[in-house]
Amino acid sequence: MLNWLKSGDKVDHPLANAREAKKVIDALATKDPLKTLENANDWLASVNDTAAFKVEHRLEVLDLLDAATRKAQEQLIGTFVTILENDRLQEKRVWKVATDFWKLLGDGYLVCVKQAQDGKNVPATFKPKIPLLAARTLRALRHQMKWILMRYGAMPSGIWAEIGQCIVLAEGAGLSDNMVALYPGASDLSSPRYEFLRAMMLWAGSPSGLSPIEQDIAERVVVRLTPKFRYDTKPWDGCDYYFDLDGARPPLRLMSSAPLTTASRFFDVSDARAIVQSMALQTNSTGKAPPEVDWGPAAEAPTVARTLKHLIFNWAKVMPPRAHERRRTAMRLHVVHGYQNVQGAIEPGMGDGLDFSDTLSHDSWIAEDVSAGGYGVIVPAGKGEGLRVGMLVALRSETESSWYLGIIRRVKGDEHRQYRIGVQLISKSTIPVYLRSLSRMAQGSKRQNALLLSSKPSPNGSLHIVTRRDLFGGRVPLEAMYGNPPTTIIMEAGGVVEAGYDFDWLRYKVSEPLL
Repeated sequence: MLNWLKSGDKVDHPLANAREAKKVIDALATKDPLKTLENANDWLASVNDTAAFKVEHRLEVLDLLDAATRKAQEQLIGTFVTILENDRLQEKRVWKVATDFWKLLGDGYLVCVKQAQDGKNVPATFKPKIPLLAARTLRALRHQMKWILMRYGAMPSGIWAEIGQCIVLAEGAGLSDNMVALYPGASDLSSPRYEFLRAMMLWAGSPSGLSPIEQDIAERVVVRLTPKFRYDTKPWDGCDYYFDLDGARPPLRLMSSAPLTTASRFFDVSDARAIVQSMALQTNSTGKAPPEVDWGPAAEAPTVARTLKHLIFNWAKVMPPRAHERRRTAMRLHVVHGYQNVQGAIEPGMGDGLDFSDTLSHDSWIAEDVSAGGYGVIVPAGKGEGLRVGMLVALRSETESSWYLGIIRRVKGDEHRQYRIGVQLISKSTIPVYLRSLSRMAQGSKRQNALLLSSKPSPNGSLHIVTRRDLFGGRVPLEAMYGNPPTTIIMEAGGVVEAGYDFDWLRYKVSEPLL
């Protein structure tokens, strides 16, 4: 550790002293990953503010802080994606600490990249470290992207140029394909090209259409399949994407009209496409995610299946046409979101004591387009924080009295803190329904509130119900009572249509009416 101290270089910083550095690193190893990264952020900021570090010395210090916090880096992902909806303050704190960490770490590595590009001040002995430097920097930038996307924020425009600088450095040294162990003891090797592809393919997978846990799964798929992606400095027949190393634009679909230059780089899904399709088929047919992949914390098979389906769709050679024609509009919508609030809007008596009268506290969104399948809406600045893909919403226009039921399918923020939201409508005639299992019916137990998407069964005899998450799970037959006058029926479980953020969308078959 810090072998460069023997050279006699003097830097006025605690981490430039081997004994003090060991104390700092030992102190980072706390049981609380949030506290670990908070402390690391202070040290990263101080290192970045110290101009006296030479490139090899700076890289070594950053390596100490990066390696010492690896466990906390992984643990904080699990903490964030499993935070409950009603703990928004903790969610924001975790997100802020993690986002700051990757920004500070990335900035530190980028200083090294800029120093390394100045060949006059870089010793020849540093050249073998360039693949590690470029790969580590690209990894930090990818995680910076990932955490911004976790809350659907706008991507900093400069991040694409920073990614390009890393590849320029590695290619200039002729080392972009050199495989290195990113961390001591790591079993998987990587390279600057691999890390570049991971950032590109994650973005190409359209993460704005995924929930935070699905985004984490998508990144794990990308990391797993990196060797199967294709990359070249020249386009080939059937190439899907390109990226300019000057970072003027994010990665884009390769069109015949694309303004290509010598700085353009090309990539696509290639052999990974068949593997993703095979994973999806296995998950859907067995009800279990392939065991050879680490899917991350709280990743259930339906969530994995939806993520794989999303990647297959967005990585397709040709994007399919829209199912419904969209029409431009400018309509104000009243909106409530989150299962409990939606339930109270549909039927005020089901709102667990909340006041859902005509003076109901709701958000106002502006629909900018509408189709038979849903809305594209603009959420005003400051009103979109906490929204995420997979969240249940109830909507109605200013002239309507009944609520439509929908699910957020896309969230994308901009630099002005506005959000553009895509909402899929799943019902225009939702009504309250009261449920209990047959065993509880025999005991005379109280019924549970839920939402029936339509009182009329589908052509195949199915009824669809939205319940609080994990209330029934779609596994047992239920007694259902709804309507006025009340209708009571027995329903056979037909499975889960979708496990949402705080709700389950379940399918049932009508068994028989009760006499």
